[in-house]
Amino acid sequence: CSAENSFHIIRDTINYLNSEMPSREDAKKSFTSLTLGSGGFAWLISNRCEKAKAHLSFYSTKTSSELAEVCIGDGSREKMWMNTDSITLLEKGIINGKAHWDFLMNEYINLTEYQEIFFHQIGKQFQDKFIDELNLSQFNHYHTYDLLGNMGTVSLPYTFMKTSQELKAKYSDHYKSLLVGIGSGLNTSVLGVEVLP
Repeated sequence: CSAENSFHIIRDTINYLNSEMPSREDAKKSFTSLTLGSGGFAWLISNRCEKAKAHLSFYSTKTSSELAEVCIGDGSREKMWMNTDSITLLEKGIINGKAHWDFLMNEYINLTEYQEIFFHQIGKQFQDKFIDELNLSQFNHYHTYDLLGNMGTVSLPYTFMKTSQELKAKYSDHYKSLLVGIGSGLNTSVLGVEVLP
């Protein structure tokens, strides 16, 4: 269950940029806040349940806490802020993601079993670079960031569920998807999900 409300942070970021007149370098750290979207989502994930529409095949996460300062934020409804070093987040996120991917390839994943891949909806630059660096062009990829922005923790499950409605017509039997999230922390999480007919 997750919800993201971007109104307050976008409002406060615009106020900061208009009133504080930050340096170019400081202003760049605020731009990511302007790409956020709003949404809410709830789902139940189970590794085995007779009535389930999907089964969790595996879950794995990797944290590089030495990179925690790359994207940080805090606040309340009265005032929110977030600073993101977008270039470092992209570079280190890809490195962290590749290390995690290599581990998974050796431990869990038989790539021939998976047809679809879904990413945390940061944006086109991140998704394209991740696909290129990890040689994932054989997968079908889906996104909603162009329409809804980066809805934070809501983006990945929303995109997966929205697309799963369309994929029902494509697959008569079950299919397997990979869900990949990379974000603040710096964390990488990967879920293998088997979608049932």
